[in-house]
Amino acid sequence: MKRRKELYYNNSMTVELTESDKTYALQHGLSLGEMRDFKFDQIKEEEMMRSFYQQQEKERIDFENSPQSIYAAW
Repeated sequence: MKRRKELYYNNSMTVELTESDKTYALQHGLSLGEMRDFKFDQIKEEEMMRSFYQQQEKERIDFENSPQSIYAAW
C-alpha cells in the first residue's frame, strides 16, 4: 500500500507531514493544513534565528579583528 504524502508548497518550500505530525494534529484537533502552517512557521522562525546568530557572530569576529579591540582607549 502506497502512503500518500501530505505536501504543502509555500514560496517554493515543501513542508512534508510525517506520521507523528499527523498523529499530533489529530490528538490536538488540528487540521492537516493547520499543522503544515505550524511546521512552516517553525521552520521560518528557526531560519530567522539562525541568520540572526550568524550575523551576531560575524559582527563579533569583525570587531575582534579590528583595531578597536586592540586599543582599549578607543
